[in-house]
Amino acid sequence: MTVEEVELAAPGPGEVEVRISAAGVCHSDWNVVTGATTNPFPTVLGHEGAGVVVAVGEDVETVAEGDHVVLSWLPACGRCFYCSRGRQALCDLAMADMFRGTLP
Repeated sequence: MTVEEVELAAPGPGEVEVRISAAGVCHSDWNVVTGATTNPFPTVLGHEGAGVVVAVGEDVETVAEGDHVVLSWLPACGRCFYCSRGRQALCDLAMADMFRGTLP
């Protein structure tokens, strides 16, 4: 595992760019490193953190530039079986995309 700077495209529709102030590396990140969880490489690990919104894509209505935010380990679609029952941590869409190494 290495720490590298990456260049990001501007946020697309529904996307938010966050300047990270604090981040955690958790066991699911370690699972990727050890191969216990298969993910395509290269990959950007880390999914728990806090920071400040620096840019928003179109159709983003819940946060704005300058907002302080906390990042969750798994985004939720808000519409699947689990999300519609208040179980966003089990989101069908997000889990499938996560194991493909892509964003929902």
